[in-house]
Amino acid sequence: MLLAVMGFFLVVFGFLALAVSITRLLFPHTQDFGVKTLFDKPSFSQFKKAIGSKKAGSIGNTCTLLCFLLVGIIGFSFFTATDKYERDQLDKFGQVQKVLIKDIRYRKSRRAYFDFYFIDQTLTTRLYSKQLKVGDSAFIIFSTDNPAIVKWLDDYKKNKKNE
Repeated sequence: MLLAVMGFFLVVFGFLALAVSITRLLFPHTQDFGVKTLFDKPSFSQFKKAIGSKKAGSIGNTCTLLCFLLVGIIGFSFFTATDKYERDQLDKFGQVQKVLIKDIRYRKSRRAYFDFYFIDQTLTTRLYSKQLKVGDSAFIIFSTDNPAIVKWLDDYKKNKKNE
């Protein structure tokens, strides 16, 4: 996870450096333009004077929009990769188990708490509850390779059909 966060920031700062390099190519008389210029008001004012207010505003807006686009693409890729990892784990190492709901708690949403058993261990976890009540039973699927990956069996089957 730490490596993914570091990679994310490296890509964002790399993109900013690329935007600065392109700006230097397009406007050769602005060699003192750097990443700091985008965030420092006096430096940006000087940059605006050198190339014109309209062009500087366009460059600033373009860099900002492209950074947001890049953040969105990276975020989407990260969550897609995480979802794919969970699906692969459940496909390869999935084990189905019947569980008994022992508690329902509300923390932003309704969550069902239950125990499941794996290699002589009792693991407690929670999933978003549907219409379950304390004492109800339900089926889950979890990965024997990574028991932290747990899903409701019917949700897993429904998502498998939609693929």
